[in-house]
Amino acid sequence: MGIAIERTHIITRMSIGEGAEDVSRALGMAEVEVPVRSQSYSGGKVSDSTSMQVQTRPVMTASEIASELGPRKKHIRVLLVGVGQDYYIINVPYCTLRCERLPHVPAEWTLTPPKAVEGSEAPQGPEAPPPPAAPTPRLTEGDISQILGKKRDLH
Repeated sequence: MGIAIERTHIITRMSIGEGAEDVSRALGMAEVEVPVRSQSYSGGKVSDSTSMQVQTRPVMTASEIASELGPRKKHIRVLLVGVGQDYYIINVPYCTLRCERLPHVPAEWTLTPPKAVEGSEAPQGPEAPPPPAAPTPRLTEGDISQILGKKRDLH
């Protein structure tokens, strides 16, 4: 008695190439009945006939894998392999999840400063640095007037 391990593969997008060809070969071949029309001329009359012909072709060609799968306007088209012997092409719609909660909520005890215990001094932390001074201009008014060619007032 053997144990069968089934694997499910979801293929969402592939570029044409060796990988797509490998997937096409793994999917196998299928026999497809194709109608074949023929015309014959006899005694000035035209006779049309249709017959069914069995052809063997890949279940999905590498070019079909490359062009049919992937994102679309309202969904993503995927190939589902591994559910029994069948293969499925499924359109998975895009969805926007609603926000159930904030991604991070800090614990309340981290938001309040520690309380001093009676009879002990509150811990002294480092003093806050003074606010930064306003930056000094790199050019003075005299420099600007000299650059622009204006006369300076000497008085």
